[in-house]
Amino acid sequence: MLSGSILAQAVTLLSMPLITRLFSLEDMGKISVFINFVTIQSALAVFKFENVLLLYEDLEDAKPLWAVFFWSMLIVSLFSLVIFFGFHYSALLGVNELPLWTSFFIVLFVLGSGISIIVKTLLVRERDFHMLSQTIVLKNIFNVIIRIIGGFLSGGLLALITAEILCLFAFIIQFFKKQIKQIIVSVNQLKRTDIINTVKKWKRFPLLESPSILFDQLNAVLPLLLIAQELGPALAGLFALSYRITFLPGTHMGSTLSEVFRGQFSELYRKLKFKEVKAFFKSNIKKVFLLTLVFYIPLYLFVPGIIPFVFGNKWSGSAELVKYLVPWAASSFVVSTLSSVFSIMQVQYLKLIYDGSALILLFTFLYFIPSHSIENYTKAISLSNVLANIIYFILIITSYRKLSKCAALQV
Repeated sequence: MLSGSILAQAVTLLSMPLITRLFSLEDMGKISVFINFVTIQSALAVFKFENVLLLYEDLEDAKPLWAVFFWSMLIVSLFSLVIFFGFHYSALLGVNELPLWTSFFIVLFVLGSGISIIVKTLLVRERDFHMLSQTIVLKNIFNVIIRIIGGFLSGGLLALITAEILCLFAFIIQFFKKQIKQIIVSVNQLKRTDIINTVKKWKRFPLLESPSILFDQLNAVLPLLLIAQELGPALAGLFALSYRITFLPGTHMGSTLSEVFRGQFSELYRKLKFKEVKAFFKSNIKKVFLLTLVFYIPLYLFVPGIIPFVFGNKWSGSAELVKYLVPWAASSFVVSTLSSVFSIMQVQYLKLIYDGSALILLFTFLYFIPSHSIENYTKAISLSNVLANIIYFILIITSYRKLSKCAALQV
């Protein structure tokens, strides 16, 4: 799976110099606003019920979840439209920069994201990391090809959004083409009481994890949306490229390591093998810290100097922003890889502590910035998130100590 993640990362990296020359700063800024806006709703598409799949011994017992997934995605996708039109009319968070026709794609994106979340969780549960790796690579290649074709055809924002939607559904179809009929039959055989009882049994997940993921996503997407609102789509595009370059190791490598960790950790924890869980947890912390040094020291030292040459002179302003973002990206790489421990151990309240702290720190730092420039915004955003990630790591260590106590009882 790691090799697949490296390949996906290489595809994205190699395509970026061409894509930045095919699309304008404004186009890149608008697609970033679109993705950041729908990311919030997409993360809540199934109200975190997907994590319940990791806790069932037999998936036959999880049939009612498919109905829960369906209704959750339908509700969230329709609610997303209401939010979009409200924000567009009120000119909030740069959403008014998007054409009204993008509302149609918002529904598709939320539905597709919800199904993708379920698919990834099933693959993690079965520890089918080869299939997961393969789909990530194909999804990236498909996205890049559509973007390049759309760029040569001067497709602008429409081409960029179409690439995101098509590659999302291509990933889903590849996995679900054999299972879709079986799922429909299973859902039709369910009683309403089965669905209601399932929601009641696992209500802890939507009640605790949904607010947590909402805060988490707000903290991730608000920086760019606020920049789009205050400084315009062009500077939002500049920030988006800087962010994408800096967070590239975390986007692919980090998410891959996170899924592997989630799959193996949940299996050991489900079987109550606490001593093995503790050892696995400790070894992963060491591995993640080592990888962080390997990725982010060279990124800080060498990447900013080559940005104008690689991406074109119009993107030269990204060089300085990358340096400001590296501490945030490095600390995020560490904590995000290990973050599933809260859900699996069902200590979601610890994650809520981090989420609340992160938002408070973000707004505090943005309030006190000396002037509204892209450089000052980036510094404030990065520093607030570094401090929040330190809090995050302390909470992860708190979970580790709980594992140590459980392991001691098994001696």
